Amino acid sequence: DLMPGTNYTCQVWQSSVLVGELSWNDTTNVLTVKGTIWFDGELIMSGNQAGTYNGDATIYVAKKVSFSNYTELCALPGCPTSGWDPNTEMLLIATAAADVPAFEISNFAKFQGGAYAVGGFKLQNNGEMHGPVMAGVVDVQNNGMPASWPPLTSLSDGAPSNVGTTAILVPGSWRG
Repeated sequence: DLMPGTNYTCQVWQSSVLVGELSWNDTTNVLTVKGTIWFDGELIMSGNQAGTYNGDATIYVAKKVSFSNYTELCALPGCPTSGWDPNTEMLLIATAAADVPAFEISNFAKFQGGAYAVGGFKLQNNGEMHGPVMAGVVDVQNNGMPASWPPLTSLSDGAPSNVGTTAILVPGSWRG
């Protein structure tokens, strides 16, 4: 759970330079992210939690990712498209799980960021996804809402990529 009922701070420093951070402020409900973060397990967020994140990071999760039951994690409160710049504020969550689904957003949960799933991605029961999704299988059902998002022209630090391949953003192409 990224947003527990208590504060935490995890930081990585190299030569007096902050290169990685995952911190939660329970008073302001702000998650601070920076760099590349690894979880050796599941990332399960459920139960009417709401928070915003500040920063640019990629979180790799070894197993399933689930946002459910009114959980909300957005760059801006409420996940509006207007005002969000994913090129400066982007949390990309990548799961190595081969499950279908390996990444699920359901039951009025919202996520504003990027999703990468080796297995499948499922959006259902009034769940909202605001940002790009890359997955082996994408399943949207029961009022799942893939929302629009502003153009993304750069990837987060540590984002999965295919070095040597160039992606070209085509103006007006699908982004949501």
